[in-house]
Amino acid sequence: MGPLKRFSWSFLTFVLTLPVASAQIWDPSGNGLLNGAYNFRQVAYQTDANGNTVQAISLYGTITFDGQGHYAILGTRLGSQVGFPQGYSINGTYSIAASGYGFMSQPLGTTSLLYGLVSNGIFVGSTVDGFNDFMVAAPVSAATNATFNGSYSVAYMEFLGPFQSNFDVLTQLNPNGNGVIGPVSMTAYQNTSSTFSRSETNVTYSFNQGVGAIIFPQGLAIGSPQTVYISPDGNFIFGGSPGDFDFYVGVRNAPNGTPPSLGGLYYYGGIDQDNSAPTSGLLSTYYGSFKAAGGVILGHKRSLSDLASATASTATNFELQDSYPTNPTTAYLGQSGTRDFVVSADGAIRIGLGHAPFLGIEVGVRAPDFSGSGVFLNPTGIVNGASYSMFTSGVARGELVILYGTNLADNLVVAAAPFPLTLGNVQVLMNNRPCALYYVSSGQIAAIVPYGTTEGIVQIQVMKNGQASNAVTAFVYQSAPGIFSLTNNGIGLGAVLHPDFSIVTEDHPAHPGEFVQIFLTGLGDVFPTVADGAPGGSPTFNNTTNLPTATVGGITAQVFFSGLAPTLSGLYQMNIQIPASATAGDQLLGVGGVGAFTSQLSIPVAVP
Repeated sequence: MGPLKRFSWSFLTFVLTLPVASAQIWDPSGNGLLNGAYNFRQVAYQTDANGNTVQAISLYGTITFDGQGHYAILGTRLGSQVGFPQGYSINGTYSIAASGYGFMSQPLGTTSLLYGLVSNGIFVGSTVDGFNDFMVAAPVSAATNATFNGSYSVAYMEFLGPFQSNFDVLTQLNPNGNGVIGPVSMTAYQNTSSTFSRSETNVTYSFNQGVGAIIFPQGLAIGSPQTVYISPDGNFIFGGSPGDFDFYVGVRNAPNGTPPSLGGLYYYGGIDQDNSAPTSGLLSTYYGSFKAAGGVILGHKRSLSDLASATASTATNFELQDSYPTNPTTAYLGQSGTRDFVVSADGAIRIGLGHAPFLGIEVGVRAPDFSGSGVFLNPTGIVNGASYSMFTSGVARGELVILYGTNLADNLVVAAAPFPLTLGNVQVLMNNRPCALYYVSSGQIAAIVPYGTTEGIVQIQVMKNGQASNAVTAFVYQSAPGIFSLTNNGIGLGAVLHPDFSIVTEDHPAHPGEFVQIFLTGLGDVFPTVADGAPGGSPTFNNTTNLPTATVGGITAQVFFSGLAPTLSGLYQMNIQIPASATAGDQLLGVGGVGAFTSQLSIPVAVP
């Protein structure tokens, strides 16, 4: 089934609002965001091609950043193949962009880079590309027993214990500021959907030189002792056992009657274990960002499974959507029903714990606000033009992206196809290549990533009347699929047409066996090649170099065409057949490209 041509660019008014470059380097202007001594904990694991764990490592102690791109670690390393903790030191480098997004040389001494994000001093990250680990760091504090005082929610995971035990726990700690926590009750999720309950009495703690230890006298669930690292403001704690590969994160709870406010952009990371399959124990690590507004979360995570790491595969970028209560007074359940979340008293930190059989922990920290003078490009304001996926998802050649900032253009100007390289006296340069522009305005610009962007890092800059903005860097991937939504906000129903070119809606749903057209961006290279901003060809179609995959409600759908939408600029089209076994209702619509997958929109399906 080939592409159909009767679709016009005006249809997307409901979807869209308004020389060879040298090798680029990552923006290091945010190196000062990591400066001074930090406590940290890192866990890592290695598996074989069957998912069997062959090695686990925990690394913890002090990492000192000089604010100029160099760090030094003085800590302790525990390896499952050694069996006892050993002193460990290493020097390395790091590069952090103005957004707080960046990477460091691997603290464990491998050639991999550890990627992550920092905000308000808290760093979360994971290597993901060929290596599974999870790391959290926070500035060293002068904490004493009195600092650890109040009510805390704690998410704990034992994912690679000495006997391959796997469980996680969401529990409450109530330190009194004088070394006593008292009784602690906990219900743990195990490998499967079963749970077990434990109760510890006479739990105590003590701090020495800013680092604490929690003593569980019986050690019935959580191993004892547990090292406690606490942020300078006392709102965040994390750590694990000095002799194990466990990990926990915790937040100070909001006072009774004072609901925390979850909202804005957050940076996050975590570790998951999927025990739903018969061959249980599939682990994955990830990092990314999400935006919470009005009860809806749009997010991105870059994730690597242990099976992928065993076969030297790279990570996958996932676009996702979730919901949350606008005033979460207690732990709330995410939309998927597989994870509890708790928000700190000030709304700046969110922790998560998985429900069996999907175990896991995660932590998210609210990003800072960004502003600047002159022509200013927001360091986090590079998003997918269809799905509004976060800046951490990177860009792909041919992708329509939206750039946010201030004073980017004097007026709103919208282009006609073919899209020009200059619009309203504005240019967007990516690695010094001018981009085709769909529209420009003071607060945002829609631009197409040049097909010549072959580098792994792209430097983006806006030029207005010859005045240059700040430069922002992003990673370049082979694909970054994003589906246009009918409501032009990245949520709800996807932009999908029936064969008669009518829109697929809940009043006019698709049916099993029907062929439909999906409109999206970010599918990457095409052949024959096309000039930046030029419309898709007809009758010689510009097919994508790599054929994407599609799912409807998790069921694989056959793809019959993938390429540029004929006669239209800046738009990709996929023709798929609704699976015969699709069920009725609003089903998640998934599209997978090379190393990337999106499933945040739905398609209505009716079964006769």
